Amino acid sequence: MSTAPSFITCSSLSFGWPDGNPVFDGFQLAVGPGRTGLIGLNGSGKSTCWPSQRRSC
Repeated sequence: MSTAPSFITCSSLSFGWPDGNPVFDGFQLAVGPGRTGLIGLNGSGKSTCWPSQRRSC
């Protein structure tokens, strides 16, 4: 991970569905100052990923 200052840093995050299916494991995120966006194809998990990061950080 970058050593530059950031406003949000999360590391080693995991998330799975209640039935046990993992969504991600060992997720790393560092968001610095300025505007940041989460982009991806329809159905790629953007809405699943971002709310779980807000709860975990």
